[in-house]
This record gives sequence, C-alpha cells and structure tokens, in this order.
Amino acid sequence: MTKTTEQARVADIPEWCDDLCIGHAQVDADHQALFELVATLRSSIIGEEGFDTTRHTIHRLSDYVRAHFRREERLMQEQGYPHLAHHRTEHLRFTDEVRAVEIVFEKTPERIDAAKLLDYLTTWLVSHILGSDREIGLFLQDRNAVEGDAATSNRLVDIEVSVPAAYGEVLERCARMLRRGGPYAEAVVEAVGPAAPMSYENALHTARFFLVSQAEDAPSPPPST
Repeated sequence: MTKTTEQARVADIPEWCDDLCIGHAQVDADHQALFELVATLRSSIIGEEGFDTTRHTIHRLSDYVRAHFRREERLMQEQGYPHLAHHRTEHLRFTDEVRAVEIVFEKTPERIDAAKLLDYLTTWLVSHILGSDREIGLFLQDRNAVEGDAATSNRLVDIEVSVPAAYGEVLERCARMLRRGGPYAEAVVEAVGPAAPMSYENALHTARFFLVSQAEDAPSPPPST
C-alpha cells in the first residue's frame, strides 16, 4: 500500500444515509460509525497522515467491528431472532477478514491493495445492512421491540451450567457483573470474547482478495454475504 499509486486508484466511497437505517437506534448508530471509520481509513490512505495513522485506523475498525457484532448478536439473542446462527456466520467471516488485513498491514503494508480493500468494505457493509440487518429491523418492528423498550431489552434469562467447584465463585461474580450491565458487563464480554489468534500465514490466506495482485488471474473478491 503506497501513497502515490493508491491516491490515483482509490475511488470515492458511499456515505452513510438514512436509507441504510433499520429502525433500531443503537444498531443504526453503530453502522454509521463503521461508515465513518471506513471514510477515515480512505482519508488516511490518500492523504499525508502516514503509515501509523492508517495502521491505527485499521486497528480501530477491527475492534469496532467485533464490538458492534457482539452488541447486534446480543440483541438478536435477547429478542429471539430465528436466524441468529446464519447471521453470526456472516459476522465471523467478515471479522476474520478485517482481522487478517490488520495483521498483514502491520507486517507488510505494501501487500494490501487499498482500492480492493475499500471497495470490499463498503460493498459488504451496504449489502449486509440492506439484506441481513434489514431483516432484523423488520423482525423487531413486528414484535414491537424497537429501541426504547427497556423492559424487553433488559429482561433476564435463567441458565443452568456445571463448572468445577474452584470456578463457582468466579462464575457467580461474572453473572453479577453481567446483570449489573454497563461497563461491568462489557468488561466481562470483552474478557471472554477476544479476537482469535491468527498467524501471519493464515492472515495472508484470509486477506488474499485484498492483496496487491501477483498475477493477472488473481482471485476475485468474495461475495458480499
């Protein structure tokens, strides 16, 4: 990823607009933030900010993608959304791709093709929001469970799980923090759900669609969903 070549090749990207809203305030705010991060990434690539700024922006994007998907999946689980498993599969794939780009850029930034990456990020986001996420919005509207129904979104569920006695107290503390909500709950979720380790070699394979082409028959980017 070099400034002189990428400045000429990177096209304009779509901006956030109300047509992309699904009708849930938190989800829509997250989506808008993702679009703003991609726009910031584009600016860092074609501007004069340098390697460190671009690396930091990719890292922020990777972190925010994971945080947003956790919030969205928790919402779907709380509301009994019937297509959670398929939706989570889409999330896992995109999370791995963004994480792979982060790892490759950290070690060999010149291997990332910025034009391919930005085109895929925006295409995936638009397609996913207007497809899979729009279905969530319709489901929530049908259940009258849009943002603002605190009684529904904060309902408690009972679970039964067996753990070694030595960890019983730890599990109880975690449960109390989750019940309390807010930063305490987010801290627990973050602690048990970090990004999966990925080697540089695996990252190269996962990010292969966003690498600078080594031959004319380089593979086409994956489908958006």
